[in-house]
Amino acid sequence: AELVAVEGKEIETHYVLARERIRRWNSTSKCYLLVENLPTPLQAGGIASASVWSSCGCRQRLLAAVTSGGRAVHWAAVPAPPANDSDLCRFNY
Repeated sequence: AELVAVEGKEIETHYVLARERIRRWNSTSKCYLLVENLPTPLQAGGIASASVWSSCGCRQRLLAAVTSGGRAVHWAAVPAPPANDSDLCRFNY
């Protein structure tokens, strides 16, 4: 998967880490992610939540990492919602 937009807007080149292909999880599916409802600006030590849409449908869980200064500060495995026939799946993170 590759992050290409936040809140419906394409991300710019300064989001270097966000634009990297996710290879750590051997994703060969060519799926894409869209992050919505992410509060800005984010505050260090604050609580944030977001909706993540996946073009892979609800076939698998979402593995997520939050980074700060290039370092992972939080990891999570969000279970897939109940399966449906849609090609899009919404995860609440």
